[in-house]
Amino acid sequence: MNMHTVSRVRTNMRGIFCAAVVMLAACGGGGNDGPAPTPAPTPTPGSTTISPSDANAVMQALAVKIGGVEGQLGQGDIPAQTAEDPKIESVGAETPASNGSTAQVPITINASQALQALFLKVPGSDSLITVNLGGAGKSALREQQAAFAANGKPKAEQTFNIEITLPTNIEQGRFSVDIAVRDATGNVSNTGRGVIVVGQVGTGKLQFSLSWDAGVDLDLHVTEPDGNQIYYANPGPSTSGGRLDIDDLNGPEPSDRPPGEPEGVENIFWQNAAPTGTYVVRVDYFSGSQAANFVVTVSADGQILDTISRANFQSGCVRVYTLDYGGSATNSTGTVSPGLTPDPAGPCGGAVAP
Repeated sequence: MNMHTVSRVRTNMRGIFCAAVVMLAACGGGGNDGPAPTPAPTPTPGSTTISPSDANAVMQALAVKIGGVEGQLGQGDIPAQTAEDPKIESVGAETPASNGSTAQVPITINASQALQALFLKVPGSDSLITVNLGGAGKSALREQQAAFAANGKPKAEQTFNIEITLPTNIEQGRFSVDIAVRDATGNVSNTGRGVIVVGQVGTGKLQFSLSWDAGVDLDLHVTEPDGNQIYYANPGPSTSGGRLDIDDLNGPEPSDRPPGEPEGVENIFWQNAAPTGTYVVRVDYFSGSQAANFVVTVSADGQILDTISRANFQSGCVRVYTLDYGGSATNSTGTVSPGLTPDPAGPCGGAVAP
């Protein structure tokens, strides 16, 4: 089923719902509501694409965060295991993602001591990304864990997402990531392996991607400088060329998408020139019964500008990000909206002014 068919099915179902309640209320959106290692580089596309089978190229282009803490890129391998505690119990077997989006790889760890660091490596590469787990980021992780607990996942208190942002120019395919952790006493865990499945979405001058980790229906909404809102019911192309090319209904759960289209991703992009001015990004919890952790990834000229993650999202429409776009990545600035506060402009949908 292609994107346009999916959108038509969902639009019809929402229309049926609206007709059923027209006598009660107007329809809108859903919800009421070392030397020290160097920072991992911001991916830039250049004239070539990156094959998922090129371990070194992929590793150099990834950006990794845990609880808002950015990973640092250096050389070397994951340290050898030194103890049975801490222990990696599981890593997401197959995590869907796309070019210019952020994969949320779940990891469950059994540890008696506080964790100090996480190590991540694409097998076969020369590099290693290290994330400092001490201190910073713990409140963000607690919010994530609340979502896992609400969904009844085992060992929720020791489960969190590794946010791995993919470059806009990576090709369709898959690659593995090896992961280990070190605790505060210096003990190093076993190594777990996960797989990231890369689908293809539109990219270009400007790109906004939403990814999430639960089997619910979240919607990405982007309001253009002229006030037009691009989303599932108004997918475009707009007069400026912006359009929604992926509309997902059930998150990372398997569906009948054509090969190459990612699960758990929605994507809005301008392939060529995009209007200068203010863009407002919102996320709507349209339907579902689970809490979700989501990430919005913002790119311009093939460069990742920002990733914004929110945890334990269960209802409503929230403003996530405002981009003042000056025509290029270097002339643009973004502002992250706080928390999961409902958008004061009202529910998502329709012509919502910035």
